[in-house]
Amino acid sequence: MTAEIAILNRRAVTFAADSAMTISRTGKTYNSADKIFEVSTNNPIGMMVYNQLDYMGMPLDVIIKDFRESPYCRKYPHVFETSDALFDCLVNEFSALGEDEDKHVATLTYSLFERIQRSFYEAVVGTSGSIGRGASRVPMRDLFLNVVNQYRDFFNDLAISECFWDLDIQDFLNRYDSGFNYALEDAFEMLPLDDSDKILLKQIAALALQRVYFSPVHTGFVFAGFGSDQLFPALQSFQFDGMIFVD
Repeated sequence: MTAEIAILNRRAVTFAADSAMTISRTGKTYNSADKIFEVSTNNPIGMMVYNQLDYMGMPLDVIIKDFRESPYCRKYPHVFETSDALFDCLVNEFSALGEDEDKHVATLTYSLFERIQRSFYEAVVGTSGSIGRGASRVPMRDLFLNVVNQYRDFFNDLAISECFWDLDIQDFLNRYDSGFNYALEDAFEMLPLDDSDKILLKQIAALALQRVYFSPVHTGFVFAGFGSDQLFPALQSFQFDGMIFVD
């Protein structure tokens, strides 16, 4: 977990952040991560990042250094234009290849499937405790489907992201089938899933991509400082889950 603070008054901005970084798959923690950066060489504008510290598998510290030396880094009238320039740079200069995009979707999907798997195991433990108190036994498959359907209902209730208003679930299923399959094999290798289970789980994965939802491996951006036309500092923050359907 990242701890970050931004303090603003009329004269200055102060950033503070820890340096801890945890590798999600292994759980190993390192105390040498850079999370605060000078994002502009023309304005006193800084940036903090939190949670996932890369973009589509590329380290953000390397990307930000490249951004500072690029034509995208210019004099900004307002802090808010800095974020626009950085995201333009990401889209135009660091666009993901198809293989990288599939790996990114597999990473997002694995984090979701891991949550579903954990919820199922917790339900099994809870049911086992209830049986000890005289409750009737619930078949494991029914318990699994109950958990999975709860996740499907949760995502169905979320709004569709404005980026994907013209895409339906089948578009996601067709494009990212290989990424979904990779995440399925990795997350549920110990469970005997049949074809109908896999179809349901992939539909949930597609919903998670289509809806307004941030995965556990999203990246947070915080920009703050003075643009050329600003008397006082401003702050802007974003949550970002990478880019998909990049053509």
